[in-house]
Amino acid sequence: MCWEIMFNVFMWICNIQKAVLPSNPRPLTVSLILLQMAKYFSSLPCLTVVLAPKVKVFMTRIGLALFCLLLALSLAPQTAPAQSLSLQGSIELPACTAVDAVGPMVYTASASTFAVIDASNPAAPVVRGQVANSYGTFAQIAVSGGFAYCAAHGNGMVVYDVSDPVHPTFATRLAYANSVEGVAVRDTLAAMSSVASVALLGIRSPDHPHILATRPMQGAWVEFDPAGGRLHVGSPAGVSDLTIGTSVINGDTVFSLVNHHHYGTGVATPLALAGDYLDASTGASIITVRASDYTYLSTTPATAFIRAVTAVPNFLFLGIGTGTVTMYSQRRGLPEYPVSVGIPAQPTGLAPGQTDSQHFLAVSHNAGLSIVNYDTAAVSAGPVRPLPAQFSLTVYPNPFNPVATLQIIPPAPGRYVLMLYDALGRELQRENLTLSGEMNRRLDFSQRAPGLYFARLSRPGFSTTSKLLYLP
Repeated sequence: MCWEIMFNVFMWICNIQKAVLPSNPRPLTVSLILLQMAKYFSSLPCLTVVLAPKVKVFMTRIGLALFCLLLALSLAPQTAPAQSLSLQGSIELPACTAVDAVGPMVYTASASTFAVIDASNPAAPVVRGQVANSYGTFAQIAVSGGFAYCAAHGNGMVVYDVSDPVHPTFATRLAYANSVEGVAVRDTLAAMSSVASVALLGIRSPDHPHILATRPMQGAWVEFDPAGGRLHVGSPAGVSDLTIGTSVINGDTVFSLVNHHHYGTGVATPLALAGDYLDASTGASIITVRASDYTYLSTTPATAFIRAVTAVPNFLFLGIGTGTVTMYSQRRGLPEYPVSVGIPAQPTGLAPGQTDSQHFLAVSHNAGLSIVNYDTAAVSAGPVRPLPAQFSLTVYPNPFNPVATLQIIPPAPGRYVLMLYDALGRELQRENLTLSGEMNRRLDFSQRAPGLYFARLSRPGFSTTSKLLYLP
């Protein structure tokens, strides 16, 4: 009876612990095994007959001691992972409405000025360059390849050349039929979300962006999926993904945007991707879905209205209307362990950046711009690459023009064959490779026609294929 009571109580504790903190159930499992072993040995017939009652009493006492120890460990408070936020420095500017960061350089804008801020010293950010903004407030800024792409509401998409931070210049403006609320950039593609549609753009020539495909739908925020080939769109009617499709018609590459997943019926914007999870603001709370299939995972209330959202692997950041920035650990589907820091005014945008020695968060707000440092001890510099169980063949950039790099990670040393095919399946190139580890192979398509291609790496019994898109 004593053993049954201890066993049932401990099982009850295990169930509670696993429900509340399921991220690390291993100590509970090991403890349960030990308790079961002690129960088993104390009840062996040989011990009961030969050495009873002394051994049985002795084993029962050991079991009681073990039970008390496990009970204390199970009820002990869990230690949150180390994480912290600290306000480092601020710079007064006219009310800034959006922000992005690349390395230590921060890009922000007010209704009259587009500015480049140097945050190499987070405690003392300085303006490196400014240019007049004649297109009103911006909803979102995305910087890539020395150009800043700005969602300018009724003025379409405005592009600035920021290759010289001291002398940023206006590059072009793409007029659009609907108010542009969001913009994102990846390699030679850009995406715009508007009140009536989402558009995919080619930006191989940043000062001449052109529309490749559109999808009728309401969009207020847009992000490229880190894996490529997909967009995530936040809107007043939930979150959706759009797969970027390509086909070849009469020798021309034709793009399309196809919706596969959707979640929600209410406001779900702005949004951010934190590793495997997609987080979207519903006003005063965050909904979290699995980014791969939009399965609902959790809802996390905030302390007030959420005005900005961004994320890095394992961490989520919220800009709260009360003038605070909150950081969450997000190693699973539930944002947890929040820490907060106050900023001078209501935040309007968040963007992660980094100096040579630390990570920071650029925060645009109604009084200018602030730099907030966050603990980087648990933030990796990049994705952790597991040992491949099969071939890994990655193309970057993709789309490209005219040069692409194939990153080859073989599962084992040996001889492999690399082949290149066109969209019709015709073999264009074949190369025998002897691989002992990771290898990069440069492919020059300057003598080939723009379009869709396939690279195939194989050896007897195994193969893997990657798609390459050569833009004109």
